[in-house]
This record gives sequence, C-alpha cells and structure tokens, in this order.
Amino acid sequence: MSIANRFQVGTMTGIDCDQNLIRQACRIKKSIRWPDNPSTKGPDVYFRTEDIVLNNHTTSAKYDVITCLSVTKWIHLNHGDRGVVHLFRKCFDLLADNGVLILEPQPWRSYHRKRNISPEVRQTFEGIQLRPDNFTTHALPEAGFVRIEHVGVPQGVVAGFRRPVYACYKKLTE
Repeated sequence: MSIANRFQVGTMTGIDCDQNLIRQACRIKKSIRWPDNPSTKGPDVYFRTEDIVLNNHTTSAKYDVITCLSVTKWIHLNHGDRGVVHLFRKCFDLLADNGVLILEPQPWRSYHRKRNISPEVRQTFEGIQLRPDNFTTHALPEAGFVRIEHVGVPQGVVAGFRRPVYACYKKLTE
C-alpha cells in the first residue's frame, strides 16, 4: 500500500494464493492514515485470493506495473519450471504496452531450506532445472520482455530480504 501511496496510483490490486496474507493486508489497509492526503481514504487498493498460475485471467484488464516480490520460489516449488515460465508469460500478457514487471526472485539456496515441506514439493524441487540466476537471461526474454534492468538491492530491510530487484519491460517507449 505504500507503493500505491508513493506513486499516487488510482487503483491497485494485490493478489496472493494465501488467504491469511490477504486478510492481513485488508486489516492493515483499514488502519493506514495516508500522509500525502489525510483527508481522503487514499488510493483504491483491493486484495483477492487467487493462484495466479492456475487462474485463467479472462479479464481484459491491463496493468501498467506488476510486482512479484518474494513469490517466485513458492511458484517454482509448487508448480516447477513450467509454473515459473507460465507466470512470466502471464505477467507479460497482463501488462499494458510499455508496462513493467518488478521482480524480486529468491536465490536458489533459499529453495533448499523449503524443499522438504511436503513430498510433493520435494518431488517438484528435484525436477527443477531452471535456476533463479537464469530468469533474467533466459525465462524472462523468452516470455517476451525486451529489456531487463537490475534496479538494485533494497537497503534498510531484514537481511533475508536483501535480494536483487529487476525491472522487466514489455516494450520500450518509442
């Protein structure tokens, strides 16, 4: 929601497959006092529970920005290489022309710590061939992204969240 406020978006939709995280986001939203415009309720921010990999997204909505922060590992562990490739292609398709995907992939070593959370995840983990280090050089360009920029590594955050962030552009502005 701080992203919505900082960039003064008109509308923002948050999607997660974890209903508890969506409930938590809704509670936080209700408690926010928007500093840039305290007389209003702030930007229109919505949340919904959805597995973006499995949902068909038959909507014609197009987004200027899509953020994937701390999610690629979970998609990868639950849906394998095909799930991550599908996610990138879906994000590309959902972006408006000149849209940008903000991506924060988790490092491969973090997958190892979660590989045994279930027999299904362990099996999927063992079949993974596409490593997060190859997202920017292979999977994202293959999904259609024409330019991928390393934005940086966030500072002032918990050590486990100091990961590279990338901006992946659908189409360069002409």
